[in-house]
Order: sequence, then C-alpha cells, then structure tokens
Amino acid sequence: MVIYPGRDGPVDSLRWEQTREGLEDYEYLVMLERIAHEKAAPSPIKTQAEALLQRARNLMPDPRCQLAVVPGDLLELRQEIGELLDKTAAR
Repeated sequence: MVIYPGRDGPVDSLRWEQTREGLEDYEYLVMLERIAHEKAAPSPIKTQAEALLQRARNLMPDPRCQLAVVPGDLLELRQEIGELLDKTAAR
C-alpha cells in the first residue's frame, strides 16, 4: 500500500514519498533538458544545464539496472539543478 488509513485521514508511506520524489526528479530533469536545448538561453546557463544533465546520466547510465546511488551525490545534484532552475525563472 502507498497510503494507510489514519485516525484523521490517510497517512502516506515511505513508498508514497519516494514515488513523489521520483516524479519531482523527473520534472526537474525535463525542465533542465529544455534549458539545455533552448536556443535563446544564455551560453553559460546552457553549459551548466548540459553539465548537470550529464552528471544525472552518470548517476544511472542504464535505467534498467538497479545501481547503488550515493544519496549525498543525488541530493547535491538536486540542489544544484534547483538553483539553476531558480536562476532561469528569475530572468
């Protein structure tokens, strides 16, 4: 189960939280890919977006394989992607 009945309503599970995080990661990567391929994006931002995309690909080169990803590396990458997306949203 992904949610459980609780006294005050549904209670989420760790599986539910991980699914949500995975969906957020996917959205981050889609937005990052748009920036990397955007013709009007300034060159330094495109370069940084491309580098972050490559780092993401290196974390899991083959999605069919279950690889051990260092949690700290993933969190650091998420943070850097978020910062770049904030920069592009501000312009």
